[in-house]
Amino acid sequence: MEIRNIKKRSLDLLYQNWAQPVAIILIVLVFYVSFSFGQSSFLNFLLWRGIIQKGDVALFSTNPYVLVSNALKWLVCFFVLTPVYIGAMWWFLRYANDEKNSINTVFICFSNARIYFKTLLVKVMVTFMRVLAALPACFFAAVSAKLFNITMLKDRGNGLYAALAVCMGLLAVLAAVFFVFVYLRYALAEYIFVINPDMKASQILRLSASKMKGREDTFIKLYLSFLWWAPSLVLVFPAFFVVPYYAMAHTVLAQTLLGKEPIEDGGAKKTLKYV
Repeated sequence: MEIRNIKKRSLDLLYQNWAQPVAIILIVLVFYVSFSFGQSSFLNFLLWRGIIQKGDVALFSTNPYVLVSNALKWLVCFFVLTPVYIGAMWWFLRYANDEKNSINTVFICFSNARIYFKTLLVKVMVTFMRVLAALPACFFAAVSAKLFNITMLKDRGNGLYAALAVCMGLLAVLAAVFFVFVYLRYALAEYIFVINPDMKASQILRLSASKMKGREDTFIKLYLSFLWWAPSLVLVFPAFFVVPYYAMAHTVLAQTLLGKEPIEDGGAKKTLKYV
């Protein structure tokens, strides 16, 4: 499977209708910026009233007001942005499949309570599996860093600590590779959910893992092919080209991996009843 062909197909699709993908990306961005602005306004109000100090405003702050603020932002993003994000994927996949589509598709997950909560469940399960896979790498990396720190503080007799630190570092690298493969195993989960929203969440994860087995390198190649675009994003304007381009390429690759055959009981046509 040539990534070059995937990206060419993506550009061909986008050139037919670039405005809607850009609008969808802006919708997601506006939601996120609004939540961030709301949190910032709340914290500025607390600073103005003297309830918190500037030193309390930090990502890992232990101040209870800041902790509550961060938690509320995370919850709002989860309950609002997750369905919007899946809705954006829904639009891209329907567009790639040449199905009936409109920009309102980005809000499709809010149109049905069962689909809305199923969206959250699938996201939670995928995130849980990925976090679980990341724990060994985090553990070995933390132990390695601690051992290296002990090595630097000791004047002598630190050879054992240094050797253990290197071993733990190597284990961290191996665990990180394991995490990448587990992460990619569920790269198709949201797309499978879009194709058949009635499928059980556990079946979605199993099917994604089955479809991705031995194909993880395809997504790695896609990610690497977009890496050189990353510096241009700091200029903001190129993002309106790069982000829709990447989203469509990701969708076309997922579409290719899933194939044209329907996934259980009617496949993609089942999404129509939720519009």
